[in-house]
Amino acid sequence: MSRLEEIERPPRRADLVEHPPVFLVGAPRSGTSLVYRTLSLHPQAAYISNWLRRHPRMRSLSLLNRIPPRLPGLQARYWFGEDSSNAYRYGARRSALERVFPAPVEGGPLFEACGLVDGDPRPPTQEQKVALRAAFAALTRFGGGTTVVSKRVLNNRLIPVLSAVFPEARFVSIVRDGRAVAYSLSRVDWWEDGEVWWFGGTPQQWREKGGDPWELCARTWVEEVR
Repeated sequence: MSRLEEIERPPRRADLVEHPPVFLVGAPRSGTSLVYRTLSLHPQAAYISNWLRRHPRMRSLSLLNRIPPRLPGLQARYWFGEDSSNAYRYGARRSALERVFPAPVEGGPLFEACGLVDGDPRPPTQEQKVALRAAFAALTRFGGGTTVVSKRVLNNRLIPVLSAVFPEARFVSIVRDGRAVAYSLSRVDWWEDGEVWWFGGTPQQWREKGGDPWELCARTWVEEVR
């Protein structure tokens, strides 16, 4: 069997039983990104990178995940900021090198490439199961490590779907004080124009309907935790 055939073959069930994926769930602005990137520092962790998010069908791009451990200084700086304490790097101005440096991201396009449409709670088909399991297996084969760590806020509502694909999976629920979450949501650059799934509109539309902005932030924490 050639190396390419070995990499692209369907994953053996024993691999996923022995090293099941870890899914991080929690309300946005609860520290899920910080936990995600911290866990991804472990040599046995595999993750979806910013490169694979751009080209989700090019699984060999996970080979780039082998670069950061060889450059620990840049890894700490680009993953966690200048003071090595902030994993949320999208609201700040970033250099071209930081933007291309391999880093863990949510990676929604990879799930979509496997046929799992965002927000669709229906049970996955057998084809979707095989596709996502193969994609996760490729993360470890190309990127190294044994265990896939995945973080997406959307996963909060898709735990039954992910459990159907990966019966052995482990879920880590990250909970932060709702008051801190509400305050943080009110300050991030993407909140104002973002779609609030349980409301069916944006924070701006909420205000236009006479809603209290703080109530929206607080209830988002409640609904995500629920």
